[in-house]
Order: sequence, then structure tokens, then C-alpha cells
Amino acid sequence: MAAIRPIDIHMHPSTDLFMDCGGDYLKAIDEFFKVNHPVKEIDGVVKDMDGAGVALGVIFGWDAESATGLPPVPNDHIAALVAEYPDRLIGFASVDLGGALFRGPDFRVDAFIGYHYLNENMKAFGCRQIASNPTICGTAIPDSTAVITQENTWHSLRLGLNVDIPLVDRLRLNVDAAWLPYVWFRGSDSHLLRIGTAPGDFTGAIPEDGHGWGYQLEAVLSYRLTDRISLGLGGRYWHMQSHGYAHFENRVVATAATAQVLDWKSDHYGVFFQGGYSFGAL
Repeated sequence: MAAIRPIDIHMHPSTDLFMDCGGDYLKAIDEFFKVNHPVKEIDGVVKDMDGAGVALGVIFGWDAESATGLPPVPNDHIAALVAEYPDRLIGFASVDLGGALFRGPDFRVDAFIGYHYLNENMKAFGCRQIASNPTICGTAIPDSTAVITQENTWHSLRLGLNVDIPLVDRLRLNVDAAWLPYVWFRGSDSHLLRIGTAPGDFTGAIPEDGHGWGYQLEAVLSYRLTDRISLGLGGRYWHMQSHGYAHFENRVVATAATAQVLDWKSDHYGVFFQGGYSFGAL
């Protein structure tokens, strides 16, 4: 049985740029919790992941401009970090526009439309036959040898609702639900040990594409410790799927290969903990 690979689904890398954009918000968190967030470049963040046994991390930017007056962490910075460690980090971006449907003194219901981007990089090591087909991994490939890489990029249109309501004194529930009616998929499949010049070898990576749909659900239960500070526990589930093709045509040496039907599904889920601090007059 393959070992379970832990994934951190909500990471903010503590690089110089990230810490500068956090400003007084991060200083207030450090002061309240009596901790110190040291600046670490992405190499140090990945070493921390290694120490904690985390295989992959979904990294997010930061935008507290309305509270701190400082600019947000640019998406280009997140993309550059992912490019340094494509097999360990997954980039995330989402842009939404919306407005209020219902508002009350202590609740709100908003509608939004937006765009979602997700990049996934996966790598497989080793191969051994556990059934009876000697033509596939009949001679075992050691686990230290990379055999396959897969890079997937998802672009999605988001239509959804955000609901923020009180439950009891100091306890609130925030729910974000989005339907993804249009999902565009692009992939690249590299069989590293089969790229060559002999008949039947691949000339390089096999491009993939497809279209589909999906949905995203997120809920956060938050508790207000003081008038300014709150803590929250949340959960997230994303699902995207596409129907398309793997394009083998003109990519197999001395072989008249054709495109093959390909279906992809991607599911991300997990729990997270967050803190909040309110600036200005209460």
C-alpha cells in the first residue's frame, strides 16, 4: 500500500516580500500570540515542509491593503516560488467580483462572479510489476528513479454565493459556495524513460486538453476572542473535471499515433486554522 502523502492546503510563505506586505497585521498577530514570524526564503519554507513530513503545499498570496494600506503580494511572486519547486508547491489564484444580495445589521448574503486558476505538478518514482504482465515493469525500476511527470493547469469561471451569519454570541459561520460552469484544462504528460529516438519512443511530453465543470465549497466557523481578534476553523472541498484528449499524434517515433480520449478529475480537500485582527475604530 502506498504511503499517505500529507498536503498543506493553505500556506502563506514567509518571504521578505510577503512579510513586508503583511505589515502591522502580522505584527499584531505576533504580539497577541507571543510568537515571532521569522523571514524565510522559499528554500527554508521547503525545509520546514520536509521536517514536518508535508509532501505538497498550496501557496496563497496576501491582500490586506484595505486594513494596512500596503500593496498585496503579487501573483507573479507566487508563480516564481512555484517555478522554483514545481514538485512541492501548488500555486493558487482566484479573482472575484460581486455585490450584496441581502444585508442586515449582523449578517450578509453576497453574490459573485470570478476566475480561478490552479496549477498542479506531480512526479512518480519507481515501478514494479505486482500482477503478471512481464512487459510492464517486468524489471523493477528503483524508487529513486523518476519515471513520470504530470503538469496540470485548470482555468475556471466561478459563480457563487457568500453567506456570513451569526450563530450564537461571538460565534459566526461564513460559507462560500461556487459553481464552475466552464472549466478549461491543459496538461503535459512526460514518460521520462520512454523519450528517445527508437520506433515507439515518445518525442517529448504528451500535451492534453479538455473542458468540463466543477464546484468549490468552503466554510469557516469563527470565534471572537476580543473586539479585535478572532480565531477560525474551516474546511474546503474543490472538485473539477474535464473531458478531452491526450494528443499522441506526431509525438511517437515511426508510429501513426492518434489522439486518445482522456478524462481528468481533480479533488482538493482539507481543514485549516486562521486568525483575524480588526484595525481602526470599532
